[in-house]
Amino acid sequence: MLQAAIRNDKWLRVDTWEAEQTSWTRTKLVLDHHYEDIKKRYGADTELRFLSGEITSFFRETGISL
Repeated sequence: MLQAAIRNDKWLRVDTWEAEQTSWTRTKLVLDHHYEDIKKRYGADTELRFLSGEITSFFRETGISL
């Protein structure tokens, strides 16, 4: 449904990589996957920034590793 909803959008895309994994995937691995894809699309000098106060606080408070 998401793919159909954004079919004509130039800015948005759907990546099913995380959903296709056989088990829970660490956030760091998911971010690495997206970073590699972004570098391929936009060049090696592109940066990926993880911005989310709530998620970052959750990991810090629970001691869960990214």
